[in-house]
Amino acid sequence: MPNKSDYDVGYGKPPEATRFKKGRSGNPQGRPKKERDTFGTLLDQELRSQVVIVENGKRKKSSKAGAITKQLVNKAVGGDHRSTSLLMKLAEALNPQKGTKITTFRPQTEEERLEHENSREHVLAKLRRMHEAYQAEQERKKAAAEPDQAKSDSIKGAD
Repeated sequence: MPNKSDYDVGYGKPPEATRFKKGRSGNPQGRPKKERDTFGTLLDQELRSQVVIVENGKRKKSSKAGAITKQLVNKAVGGDHRSTSLLMKLAEALNPQKGTKITTFRPQTEEERLEHENSREHVLAKLRRMHEAYQAEQERKKAAAEPDQAKSDSIKGAD
């Protein structure tokens, strides 16, 4: 039977080669640091979070990014110039090799050609009306800004 003082390996006494060295930590790199909350990580986290939307009268869960995309596309389809411009820029930035090129429709029969011309005329008329409304709005804004400019000029002249 070995003497207790001679017995170096056992419960609570690992072999000396595998023991922690004196003055040296058992976890030299330490616990990994928490990822910093940068703007990018916070934005990504928020865009991935879920939100409840009502679509066609039904409640539906969607990510915030999905809801924003759906709203942007709907506004662009509704004729909002800024939304359309932003949507096209985003599409081009996300798919630079594909681009945002819209293919044209080539009618095969006389009936398709007439229908296409009618729909094309309808779309062009709608675009003209939208453009005229946009120009009128810009002129109203400009006219509204001119009296304010005249007031500020008269105030400056009075000093």
